[in-house]
Amino acid sequence: MGEKQKAMDVAEEGLRLGSGRMDELRQFVAKQAKSAGNRERYLALQFDQTIDHLTCDKYRAFRKLCTAAEWKRYEAKMLAQLENTWGTEQLRIRMHRKEYKEAVADATGGVGQN
Repeated sequence: MGEKQKAMDVAEEGLRLGSGRMDELRQFVAKQAKSAGNRERYLALQFDQTIDHLTCDKYRAFRKLCTAAEWKRYEAKMLAQLENTWGTEQLRIRMHRKEYKEAVADATGGVGQN
């Protein structure tokens, strides 16, 4: 048990101080958080994983992980990340959300929109 805790301490430090590709480290810590019953930490890590190169598929998968109350907390944060996403993925997410006017505005850069 002591070795497991030491591994988690090292992994958490890596998340705080690390940069670059963090996928595997986030997944390791998320798995441990989930098995320990720490849903809040688990979701926070999954959110970070989702917004790292956000795609419509990742958006939809994260949405499925959340309860209605959890999604309410994360939805605005997720949408705030759209500007950092590839244009095609922005469009796919907007279309998935049935935000057609926003999708057109994103695709045209707001040209011709009132």
